[in-house]
Amino acid sequence: MRGLLCLGLVACAPEAPVPVAVDGNEPEVVGNALKTELHNPRDGKVFARLRAVSFSGDRDGERQSLTGVTVELMRRRVVLRSERAELSGRNLQMWGKVKGVMPDGRRFTTPRLDYYSGPGMVSLSGPAVFAGDGHQLVAEGGAVADEAFENLELQGPVRGRVRTR
Repeated sequence: MRGLLCLGLVACAPEAPVPVAVDGNEPEVVGNALKTELHNPRDGKVFARLRAVSFSGDRDGERQSLTGVTVELMRRRVVLRSERAELSGRNLQMWGKVKGVMPDGRRFTTPRLDYYSGPGMVSLSGPAVFAGDGHQLVAEGGAVADEAFENLELQGPVRGRVRTR
């Protein structure tokens, strides 16, 4: 049985990553099938599980570029998916068409999502589209949320429909 190779506190992969020299600088680490946990810097607890199809980055694990990314936020089981992302220190940036799904089936899409570990906040670039349970709202200015998506503030002009019961 093969173990996991861990790069600092950021990346764990089932196979040894391959060092690749980049323009004479320190070699970059490249690998496939990344699975890791992200820890809250305030209390050390796991706040998210991250999977990526492939990754590359610096040897000290401070900056990792990821493709085929899925992140599960543990507190509310919010699942985020994007084709590209970057881990920089303890912050995460996802871009392309970022999709999020809440446990109750509500969902959102945004062109970019930034997670800032210090304050524990998530920023969604606009236009951010929120849908589910007969509702659809478009926040042209994006949105800001806490890391559990329990508090969400829509920004900029907002348009859409809300179903009343």
